Amino acid sequence: MVNVRALGLFVGVGILLAGVPGIGRAQSSMTGPTTGGPGNPSPSSIDRAFVPQALRAGYLEVQQAAAELRGGLLDPSVAYFARRMIADHTAADSQLAAVAQNLGIAYPKSLVEVARVGAQPIGQPAHATPPPAPRSVPAFLPQRQYMQEQVQSHQRAIALFENEVRNGGAQQLRTVAAAELPQLRAHLTMAQQYVASGTITPVATPTPPGPGTPP
Repeated sequence: MVNVRALGLFVGVGILLAGVPGIGRAQSSMTGPTTGGPGNPSPSSIDRAFVPQALRAGYLEVQQAAAELRGGLLDPSVAYFARRMIADHTAADSQLAAVAQNLGIAYPKSLVEVARVGAQPIGQPAHATPPPAPRSVPAFLPQRQYMQEQVQSHQRAIALFENEVRNGGAQQLRTVAAAELPQLRAHLTMAQQYVASGTITPVATPTPPGPGTPP
């Protein structure tokens, strides 16, 4: 039979101890820190796949544009486009790499280091010295083929960045992806202009959408 007096004494002691500072909270302190949270979730598998894919896409844009500039005299529209690819994608990749490093997401450092070497001001004439060639040099493409491929590559990049904005886990990466989308769409518009008419009207990058604005 249960000793009622002893049971009452045990419960009473438990209640008293619960009121002592530190004792009542001991159990919750043993659960350990949590990562992420509703306002700042940890990087997801989508985030970790997005970063190297996006950086590689930007790297290839820079290197192919450099190959076109090294290939000889280009139509002024194509030369402008190639130089803009180098400037825009170098800057975008540097920003994305900084956020990825802050979040602890691994990516090939060479993609960003080599791309930085390719940065050139947009306003230089078509015959200005192009960026130095990397060890693996992309093949020079006839300018119309280059621009046709730019349409396809930017369509793929836009789909990649839109997926990150909609489905990514880390808010920092989703913000960076959303800010880059207007620039990618401007690039696509210019490439489509050239394929359709053989000329380009420079398209300014629109102001990135604010937080919470759909891409």
